[in-house]
Amino acid sequence: MRALLTSLIIVIALPFAGLADDRSERIDAARDFAHASGMWQSILYNMPDVGAAVVESIREMRPELRDDQARDIASLLNARYETEQPAFLDTVSGVLANHLSTADLRELAAYYRSEAGQVQARAIARGSEMTDADMAALILALPPEAQAEVARFGSSQAARNWLSVQPRFIGDIERASESFGENLVSSSVAEIQAILAR
Repeated sequence: MRALLTSLIIVIALPFAGLADDRSERIDAARDFAHASGMWQSILYNMPDVGAAVVESIREMRPELRDDQARDIASLLNARYETEQPAFLDTVSGVLANHLSTADLRELAAYYRSEAGQVQARAIARGSEMTDADMAALILALPPEAQAEVARFGSSQAARNWLSVQPRFIGDIERASESFGENLVSSSVAEIQAILAR
């Protein structure tokens, strides 16, 4: 997860003074930014395989767990994970909306739709671990006008705001991810027990 946000590098953050806008608009803008930047795809990419993790935990307690039971438990949890992704995106968008104004989120999304931003968004979506040197090489490979767009964006208030909130945002997203995984498993306990009882 930390790699995802470090790879958003270019610069990005917020003072809470700019948050006096409409909450639903801000959440919509946050959802748009999460998609445009590749952040949402990266979060999904970096989420552990919930089904496999739970099966592994059950096997530690019940070594007699059969392969068909393991398969069914993993399938159940992974299907529920797919079903719950829109709700988790809402959570992620809400976390972003707690940290950035609507104007900042819109400017960030617009940047990530630009030629330079799309190059970065593709790297972010793949969950690529990028150093400052990797990011610099990526930017230097761009045409001069795209490099100018990176420089313009890097000096914008929206970029500075995004950069300043990242430590808090990362912590909030990590907590939200853990809570999402725990809720996914706890809401499936009855079905898991039924599979184990077969």
